[in-house]
Amino acid sequence: MLRFFLIILVALPLFASQDKWYILSHDDGCIDISLLNRKRDFPHTPSSPQDYAKMMQEQGKTAIVEENPNKKIIQVKLSGTKALFFVKEELCHNLGN
Repeated sequence: MLRFFLIILVALPLFASQDKWYILSHDDGCIDISLLNRKRDFPHTPSSPQDYAKMMQEQGKTAIVEENPNKKIIQVKLSGTKALFFVKEELCHNLGN
């Protein structure tokens, strides 16, 4: 029993350190990433920009991931001139959302 609780206590920081991603909108600020699931037929809601790009590529679309050095903003360029900016939750709080 004690071993079970120790495993949980060790695993908790791993789950807590996973930052939530948002889509940055010029007009609306930070938008929940679950909105992407309403626009596309994805098997699940993307958990990260990389996950989103992978799902787009699986649908035959071009999706290129470009990260900035601090990895708090990631751009996913889609075919044509479309691009989505993903931001970590802490940046949304700084923007006032």
